[in-house]
Amino acid sequence: MPGTPFASVLTEEELAVVAHAAVADVAHDLTLKAFRDPREPAPTVEAAVRRDALAELRVLMHLQLAVEAHMRVAAAVAAEAGAGYPELGNACGITRQGARRRWPGLTTGEPRPEPVLHLHRDATAS
Repeated sequence: MPGTPFASVLTEEELAVVAHAAVADVAHDLTLKAFRDPREPAPTVEAAVRRDALAELRVLMHLQLAVEAHMRVAAAVAAEAGAGYPELGNACGITRQGARRRWPGLTTGEPRPEPVLHLHRDATAS
């Protein structure tokens, strides 16, 4: 497998810690922004814990979809710049075959499937 064409100043463990902290911060901030109305009366502690956990779960689902979309773009840009499946797999910690399954046709010149937008309609919305 080819070497990594980028160098990290952090170890994998340090990068994981920083990434987890960044996701936690973004999820917390977005949860407050999207799901907290300061005009609402304060719920019971139990109800607040349940509400906050479910709201954060919703935010994390949207963050996961956003990360996947950004990964598709980064993979396409890297492939257009000459990266092959071994390099794409190495960057993601997966095999060349795993990268080929995740992004079929990305480096072969075959037509690429259009990205799928995951739109969720809230069942309570009219």
